[in-house]
Amino acid sequence: MFESIFGDDIAIEELAVDVRRELVHVVAADADEDLEYALITQRQAGKGALLGRDDFGWILRQLDGGPEASLAAMGAAAKYLFEESNFEQVDQVLQLNPGGYGYSLFADRLGAWELQYPRAISAREAWIEAKARRTAHEKKFSQARGAWVDGQIHEALDAYGAGDLSAYWQASRLLTVRPGTDRYSDELQPDLTLHPRWQALSEPSKEKFFQQSLDFLVRGHCDRDSWFGRLHRHFPSEAAYRALTLLLRLAPDEIQTLPDRVWSE
Repeated sequence: MFESIFGDDIAIEELAVDVRRELVHVVAADADEDLEYALITQRQAGKGALLGRDDFGWILRQLDGGPEASLAAMGAAAKYLFEESNFEQVDQVLQLNPGGYGYSLFADRLGAWELQYPRAISAREAWIEAKARRTAHEKKFSQARGAWVDGQIHEALDAYGAGDLSAYWQASRLLTVRPGTDRYSDELQPDLTLHPRWQALSEPSKEKFFQQSLDFLVRGHCDRDSWFGRLHRHFPSEAAYRALTLLLRLAPDEIQTLPDRVWSE
């Protein structure tokens, strides 16, 4: 899995530009291929990368005059960040010194080739390989992000079974986290069966959650005086509403079996 180099511990985007770029040279010196990719890997919300598209011109200048130990990593970053639809970047590439290292990296874009010319074939193969590698990295990163959520849901269901009533609303809320993410999503959609993570649950887990939904509606407490009419959320009550909606979707006849106290609350 590839993550931003400093994780969540350091707010890279808050560093002074000159400090961040000094860090780039430190990290890029003799970096392996994985570390080269990590230079431009972002955290969620597009933050955490040491290098971004705004650094493209600076990177090109380093390729023709920066430390030699950093050239390979800086070159890889430049190629990754380059966008042919970005006219400013295109102009910067066109102004590269024909005898410089940076020019050699973009030589495939600075001339016309026959499609079956050996260099054209080699460039296509390199592009396909690079795309496959980026896709694999992004897939690993996506799969790993939020992987803890399923475990937390099952732990919460077990805790509820052991008598912890608060564990149900925690599991209920976690079901709104989309697979491949670690953020709650569409929490105001009360129908859990429409949430992707519910759909990904095993059948035994769905049945366990359903049975606990029935139990929570009977044993839980609305405690409406602590939240009704106030500007804050009450997660247990939200979970109860989801539980009622789940009964309506999966077993509407069970709604008639709920005791009057449930409706009065």
